[in-house]
Amino acid sequence: ELVQGALKTVRRHYWMLVLVCLIGTVLGIENEENLDIAELRFGMEQEENLQITGLFVELPEELDRFNNPLLRAINDLWNGNVERPSQDILDQKREELANRKYFGGSAGVFTAAVRVMTSGELLFLIYQEVNGIIGSPNVTTILLIILAAALYIFIWLFIKEVYVVINRRIVLEARTYDKVPVARFLFPLRVKKWCQTAWTLFVKEGYYLLWCLTIVGGVIKYFSYILVPYVIAENPSLKANEAITLSRNLMKGKKWRLFTLMLTFLGWDLLRVATLGLAGIFFVGPYKAAFLAEFYADVREDAIRRGVPGSERLKDEFLYRHANEALIAYAYRDVLPIINQPRAKVESLKGVRGFLADKFGILLFNTIEEEEYERRRSEQLRVEKWKEEARGEAYPTRMSGLSPEQRRKGIGEIMFYMRNYSVPSLIMIFFAFAFIGWVWEVCLHLVMDGEFVNRGVLAGPWLPIYGCGALLALTLLKTLREKPWLEFLASIFMSGIVEYGTSLYLEWTHDGQRWWDYTGYFLNINGRICAEGLLVFGLGCMGIVYFIGPVLDSIFRRVKLKILTPICVVLIVLFSVDMIHSHDYPNTGKGITDYAATGEEAPGGISQGMP
Repeated sequence: ELVQGALKTVRRHYWMLVLVCLIGTVLGIENEENLDIAELRFGMEQEENLQITGLFVELPEELDRFNNPLLRAINDLWNGNVERPSQDILDQKREELANRKYFGGSAGVFTAAVRVMTSGELLFLIYQEVNGIIGSPNVTTILLIILAAALYIFIWLFIKEVYVVINRRIVLEARTYDKVPVARFLFPLRVKKWCQTAWTLFVKEGYYLLWCLTIVGGVIKYFSYILVPYVIAENPSLKANEAITLSRNLMKGKKWRLFTLMLTFLGWDLLRVATLGLAGIFFVGPYKAAFLAEFYADVREDAIRRGVPGSERLKDEFLYRHANEALIAYAYRDVLPIINQPRAKVESLKGVRGFLADKFGILLFNTIEEEEYERRRSEQLRVEKWKEEARGEAYPTRMSGLSPEQRRKGIGEIMFYMRNYSVPSLIMIFFAFAFIGWVWEVCLHLVMDGEFVNRGVLAGPWLPIYGCGALLALTLLKTLREKPWLEFLASIFMSGIVEYGTSLYLEWTHDGQRWWDYTGYFLNINGRICAEGLLVFGLGCMGIVYFIGPVLDSIFRRVKLKILTPICVVLIVLFSVDMIHSHDYPNTGKGITDYAATGEEAPGGISQGMP
C-alpha cells in the first residue's frame, strides 16, 4: 500500500518531485536522495560536526584519522602554523580532488565548491589579508573562527535544515492534491515560522549529537527523530521539545519497521550507482521521498487512532484528505461570490505594449496604466488560486490555521512571480546578474589559484552571459511560469543553446580562442556545454524567476524613474564602449584563456569563466 501510494504521487507530480529532490541534492541535505556526487555537497555530515566541536583542540591523531582538511587548517591557524602545514594541506586536498571521479568527471561546479569549502584555502587566504591589516595573528584567528562558525551555522541551519521541512511539506501536499503552488518553497517564511523551524531542528541535531556519543544511541535516535521535519511541516507552531517528543512517540514500535522498509531500497540504490546517478535524479530520489511521506501519513493515522500522547497536535487533517463542500463554503464564504463569477478578462494593454506584456512579460515603463494592469492581473491570479483551493485541486490554506495570506501579506506582493518587468527593471537586473557572475568567477579564481584575475572577455566588472541568462528566463519563458517543471526543463534547454552559441560566436570572432572547455566532463557536447553545468543553470533560472527576480524588481520599482533612467543610460554606454573595445582587444591571458599552456585546471565556475 505504501508503494502504491508513493507511485501514485510520483506519477501525478513527477517533474516537481524531481526538482524538489534535486535542490536537496545540490544543498547536500539528505543522503537518501543524493547522487554518486554525495561527497561533493557543501560539507559532509561527519565533517560538519567536527568543524564545530574541534575548533580549539589539538588532536593530531584524530585529525589525521578523520582527514578533515578544513579542521586541520583551523587548528594550524590557532597554533600559529601558517606556513608549511597550510601548503601541505592545500597540495594534499588538490591531489585528492584531482583523483576522484564525480558525476562521470573529475572537475566541475561541485568539485570547485567543495574545494573552496573544505580544503582550507579560503581560510588561509582571508587570514593572510586580514592579518596584514590588523597585525595580530591571535586576533585575526579568533575573528576568522567566529566568522567561519557564524557563516557555517547560518547556511547549515537557516537554509539546509529548513529546506528539509520545505521538502516534506511539498511532498505531503503532493500526495493529496493535484497542484502544489511554488509559494510552498517559502512555507516557513510565509507562516512566520522560519526561525522557530530552524531552532527546532538545531535542538534536534544537538540531542542527536549527544546520543551519538553512546554505543547504539545514534542509530536508535536516528529513527526516533526522523519524523521531526514532517511534524513541523504539518504544525510549525510546535515548540522544539514538543516536536521532538512527538516524533519519538510516533516512532515507538515503528523503528524496526522503518529500518526493514529502507532495506527494500538497496536494489534501487544499486541501480542509482550503475547509472552514474541518473536513476537517482529521475526516479530513486522522488520515489523515496514519496514513500517516506506515505510512511509518515500511515504512522500519523495510527497514532491518532490509538491516542498517542501529542498526536492531538497533528490536526491539519486537510493535508491528508479533501474538505467537503460545506467546510469549503464556510471557509471561503467571503470570496465565493467572486470565485463563482465568470472569469473577467483583464483588458490587455494595446498594440506593441500588449504583445510584449502578454507574451514576454515586458512593460515599457511603470506608468499609471501599466501599474493598474499589473494590479488587475495580480487580483485575477489571486482569484484563480482561491478557485483551485475551493475546487479541491490545491491545499486550502484558509483551513490550516496558518494561512499565508493572514500571516505574511507583504511577502505575497514582493514574491509575485507572475509579474511583468519594466524595461528599466530588466536593464538593472541584467547588470546586477552580470556583476554577480563576475564577482563569483573572480572570487573562485582568487581562492583556487591565489591571484586576482579579471574574468571574462570584457574589461569591465561584468559577465554578460549571466545577465542574458537572467533576462531570457524572465522574458522568453514567461508563459511557462505557472508550471515550474516545464520552466525547469525549458531553462536547461535554453541555457544549453545560449552557452553553446556563445562559445561558437567567441571562437568565430577570435580565431578559435576558447574561454571555457568542458572536454572530459560527463555528457559534454564538443566541450562547449555539459550536463552538470546545465543542471546548475536550470536551478539558477528557477531561483531567478520565482524568487530573486521579483525581489530585485520590487526594489527597482521603488526608485523614481527620473533617477533610474539616467543610471540605465550610463551603464549601457559604459557597457557598449567595453564591448567595442574588447572586440579588438579581448581579455585573455593567464587564468582566463591559457589553462592548457600553464597546466592549471580551469576554475569550476558555473561556466568555467564564461564571458
